[in-house]
Amino acid sequence: MAVQDEAEVEKEELEKLANLLRTSGCVDFDSLNPQTQTVALVGFYMQCFALLEAQLEYTIQSALGVGPFQALIIRQNMMVRDKINVLKAASNLLLADGAKSKALAVAQKLRSIAETRNRVVHSTFSASDDGKGVAFQITHKLELRSADQVWSINHFMDKVREMLGVSNDLKSLSKKFEAANVLFFGDPNAALNKLDLLTLISIDED
Repeated sequence: MAVQDEAEVEKEELEKLANLLRTSGCVDFDSLNPQTQTVALVGFYMQCFALLEAQLEYTIQSALGVGPFQALIIRQNMMVRDKINVLKAASNLLLADGAKSKALAVAQKLRSIAETRNRVVHSTFSASDDGKGVAFQITHKLELRSADQVWSINHFMDKVREMLGVSNDLKSLSKKFEAANVLFFGDPNAALNKLDLLTLISIDED
């Protein structure tokens, strides 16, 4: 199957999953009253982000070659920004050029998604005027003014599809990291003995 065909199949599968989440698989947001719909949409978005962050943590576990206990200590003491930096550092150290480029692109997507999530978390919100979405009250720091930014149900679903896609990318990276650990160290659980974790965490974002 051609690469383009595979991409189209993956896109269709993500679309099906997003539609399933939107209706029978989760909540039929269209059927809710505006106030309930508002809270449900924001909660659903935050749940999807939490699942994406969990997948990032599992990928870091694969990259560093550590067990669940060590991984728990690491991820409970790191902000999302730091987790993305570890992903970038591990990619630079362990992956071949082609896989490395893809991994760094995934890291960039993660950073963008995390920035959007932060705006959602730190903004007040209410039902949109048309009752078919959420109006976030965004404060502009430099101009000291607020403006509403409206997300429709479809916009929320677009954000969910984006997170699902990046989550799948992270799953693929986990396998590449496991293979790299075997190749370089002869043991999928040996990376932490060879790499300085403090160095990984302290590498600058850029």
